[in-house]
Amino acid sequence: FSQDEFESTPIESLIEGLHFPLVVKPMSDTATGIDVICNITSIEQLRACMKERYERHEFLSVEEFHAGLNSYRVLVFYNKVIGVVQRFSARVTGDGIHTIKELVALENIQRRKLANKVSLGDIKLDDEAYIRLNELGMTPDTIPKAQETVVLCYACNSGRGGTMKSLGKKMCFKNTRTLCDAARKLDLSLVGFDVMCDDIFTPLEASRGVIIEA
Repeated sequence: FSQDEFESTPIESLIEGLHFPLVVKPMSDTATGIDVICNITSIEQLRACMKERYERHEFLSVEEFHAGLNSYRVLVFYNKVIGVVQRFSARVTGDGIHTIKELVALENIQRRKLANKVSLGDIKLDDEAYIRLNELGMTPDTIPKAQETVVLCYACNSGRGGTMKSLGKKMCFKNTRTLCDAARKLDLSLVGFDVMCDDIFTPLEASRGVIIEA
């Protein structure tokens, strides 16, 4: 939607047919997940998120949020899968001493040491992190238990504090065929698909699978 559509049309009409929770995503300049916000649960929250982002972006998309799934990036090159990466959202592990805010600062020190070798950005306590912490009944000042893992957001971008693990070229044959077919339909010889599902080694239709971006 353009900002003009947002300002001139009731938001309930704009999202007719979509079901909460939702995602707001700028249509461009989001290579590291900047300004993407997930798990929006009300009209009021949606309106506020869109209004704030229209100060920086001309067009926004609104999509349904698929919760509780694993995230993968699948790279297709000339009808062949050449790489599969599992992606993980920003997270910290408690020590029973430091607050979440302090754990984030400590983790960012380690991430910066690796930044010249791997594309890593800082973990940020942004709007989405506050939504996530509220869902967990936590705040930035909560002290997690020792060895307790706290997932801080939903987006998995490494530039936003996420991490990744290579799976080589492995996934089930049916998913390979599905994603190669998708690349052909889009007429793309090189494309990375962002896929959400329970397990990339199970056919997408049997694994709550969705392709969220190409």
